[in-house]
Amino acid sequence: MDLVSAYSNRVDLLNDLATASRVIKETTDGTSDFKITNSVQSDPPSPNARDRVSDRLSPEDIQALVAAFANGATKAQLIERFGISRSSVKRILRQHRRAG
Repeated sequence: MDLVSAYSNRVDLLNDLATASRVIKETTDGTSDFKITNSVQSDPPSPNARDRVSDRLSPEDIQALVAAFANGATKAQLIERFGISRSSVKRILRQHRRAG
């Protein structure tokens, strides 16, 4: 698999790959034994990106979300109100529909 193609949809990863490639080329002398002298680091994901929705929403929040949707709130309103993604809203509603 071509690495550039695999990374092409993620600009942040593509930049890291390009930097790492440049560092490797600059630090190798034609042998397979080399050291990377510059570290390549990307910004850590935001705390919200790492946390599960269940870590950010209490069971009461989830019940309030489901109730608000049942009372006519749109998914866009729920996204803004609860600060979660559209896919998270849809997943919560789908799970509640199955459980209920």
